[in-house]
Amino acid sequence: ATRDVGIEDFPIALFGKGLKMSKLPADESQEENMLRLLLDAKQCSGGRSHDYHAIANMVAVMSEQRKKGSKTLFILTDGFSSHPQAVQAAIALAEDAGVTVIAISVGVDNTAVKSLYPNWVVASEMI
Repeated sequence: ATRDVGIEDFPIALFGKGLKMSKLPADESQEENMLRLLLDAKQCSGGRSHDYHAIANMVAVMSEQRKKGSKTLFILTDGFSSHPQAVQAAIALAEDAGVTVIAISVGVDNTAVKSLYPNWVVASEMI
């Protein structure tokens, strides 16, 4: 689907108990890579939320990539970070690097996302 809209080179990082780089920008979005992504997601679930680490690392990866054009980092989160001050520092780091961070709120309560992230949207329930 991303290829259909002209987006091919993008990284994916998963965070939860730890940080896992699941797709580097050059990796193709083939079935085996998407299966690996799903398996990695299961391993990262639960425990503390290391979203600040994910933001900082993704900014570093994105800074090494494309030099021209806009850079946007989407983060799926419930907003309940284990280290909210570190998230704010990581967002400031992203802004300094020219990367816009947009949080996509998932979960029942989106007040934490709204208070932590300056740019956010709420994912609607899909049936």
